[in-house]
Amino acid sequence: MARAVFGASIRRLEDPHLIRGAGRYVDDVQPAGCLHAVFLRSHLAHATIQRLSLDAARAAPGVVAVWSADDLSDVKPLEIEEAVDGMPRPKRRLLASDRVRSVGEAVAMLIAESVEAARDALERIELDLEPLPVVTDVQRALSEKAPLLYPELHSNIAFRKQRRRGAVKRAFDGAEVVINERLVNQRLIAAPLEPRGALGWMEGGRLILQLSSQSAYGVRDAVAGCLGIDEDDVRVIVEDVGGGFGSKGGCLAEELAVADQPPAFPLRSFKQPGEVQRRPGEAIELGNYQRVSLVRR
Repeated sequence: MARAVFGASIRRLEDPHLIRGAGRYVDDVQPAGCLHAVFLRSHLAHATIQRLSLDAARAAPGVVAVWSADDLSDVKPLEIEEAVDGMPRPKRRLLASDRVRSVGEAVAMLIAESVEAARDALERIELDLEPLPVVTDVQRALSEKAPLLYPELHSNIAFRKQRRRGAVKRAFDGAEVVINERLVNQRLIAAPLEPRGALGWMEGGRLILQLSSQSAYGVRDAVAGCLGIDEDDVRVIVEDVGGGFGSKGGCLAEELAVADQPPAFPLRSFKQPGEVQRRPGEAIELGNYQRVSLVRR
């Protein structure tokens, strides 16, 4: 059955409504009375937050609320997935509190009656950052003298894992050629036509989230866990997605922040194109050391 698929022309089922312009994306859903959330993001890769003043933004026209990390402290932080048993799992709060650890990390959340009012008010927030040393190379991050992203862990190494199969030593001892190479996957940033967006509202006692996402169930589970509610009380809707390329997997802190709002009004947050490039974890570099043994057959 599977072999019949390879090389065959498969009729696509998802194209007709898109060709007709009948696609439905997050921004096409416009509930009445919807408010708009935007985020103030760090312009530095590593820094301590010296001062964050929200008063001027709160007084701006059309602003409903402005929050810092302290205002959302009742929400459980997002946890890094445990790759191996016993792996340290530093928690990531919805908004940075004492320090920022990447360019684009959200520091404040602002809700307003319109996107324009939200963006204008965002410029009134005063943020003072004290730069900390940064590391932009994977290899340098392993050095004992490298700045630590999480000082309490005493290392930048997330985990160590060994896997062995077969007679590895014998294979290398008997090899005619041994190749040692370091392979680097440079930083890449996915650029889908539709940035990540989230729309949240309450309906029949359930939290409804409409997302541009590649991981509907992953977001549902993360939101339910962080808000302390049952998974059945969270419904995630994903209709058409304007591209993803792997960049829309998992749950963002911003999506969780949208979910953690009072049920009195729908709330949406949509990333601007420039924010996609500055989202934490969006553009990571991968370095691999490969050692290969070869024999002539």
